[in-house]
Amino acid sequence: MDTSEQYIKMCDYPEIQGPKREGGVVHGDYIYSPSLGNADIFCGNPSYRYGMMGEIWLPRQSQLQEMVELVVTGQTGYPEVSAAVLDKLNNYQWHGFFKSMEQLWLAFVMKEKFSKTWDGDKWARE
Repeated sequence: MDTSEQYIKMCDYPEIQGPKREGGVVHGDYIYSPSLGNADIFCGNPSYRYGMMGEIWLPRQSQLQEMVELVVTGQTGYPEVSAAVLDKLNNYQWHGFFKSMEQLWLAFVMKEKFSKTWDGDKWARE
């Protein structure tokens, strides 16, 4: 799981944080706490109020894949990436270098859903 400074910065945008702030975090979500300076797994404290202290949700690769709804459950019961997703990933002109699969999938989500690309510092509309 990517908990790098770069990934935290990439995730700290309303397009990603908004739905999670509305729906709430669940057991197993990764949360970065600026006040503590680290990322950790949320373990289900019922009194926890996500976002009150500036926390940032760090989506796992599987959560990012669910956002674009192009990943299907295969015959084995495990998630499978459709050929259409792989074609799109191969055909995009990526601007920058991503250091993890989470960063790559986040870039795919932002491009597919919001027509934004990462310029190395921020998400910019194409």
